[in-house]
Amino acid sequence: MSGPAARRWLPLASLLLGACAEKSGPSSWAVHHAAAEATPGGLRGYQTWEFFTEDWSGDREADTHVCARVQALAGVEAAPLSGCTECDVTVAVRAEEVSTDCEGEEGTKAGFGSMTHFAIGPLPEQLEGDAPYPGETLGWYLSWDGVIIEPYGFVWNEALDRGEPVLVTGWDEGARYVFWPAYAWDL
Repeated sequence: MSGPAARRWLPLASLLLGACAEKSGPSSWAVHHAAAEATPGGLRGYQTWEFFTEDWSGDREADTHVCARVQALAGVEAAPLSGCTECDVTVAVRAEEVSTDCEGEEGTKAGFGSMTHFAIGPLPEQLEGDAPYPGETLGWYLSWDGVIIEPYGFVWNEALDRGEPVLVTGWDEGARYVFWPAYAWDL
């Protein structure tokens, strides 16, 4: 994988995505999440990289938050990639910088926007126990090379967060989705 760093398992229940706090040290961890709308033939939305000090352990300590980087996402449907040929949709994505409050390399390093594809498909068996909406959570897959796509986390219709019923299971044009990682990046 040629992504930003090595991945470490991150139980969903312990994930912190908090507001910016006073910068308290160099970044040692990164958490990547997104929100996007299913469009005709693709998706559009935003992804965020949040950076934390080495003291961060997912235990909701705001003083470990260093900074965040927001990127606009645009994508068009693409052929399935090796690793998830049974995915509902594979999208070639492009990330454009929107804003950052990062003063170090995490604010400019190209690796944090270099994924080539998102895919939405079946939730990998190893993630089923952490699904936020059992039976309604899909799998989020990422590719960094445009050849192989790997399980990365969870996808669900954001209507579920509002307690609204979801009439279409799976990827539904016009719906907005939450993309949530199963891993944090150990920088």
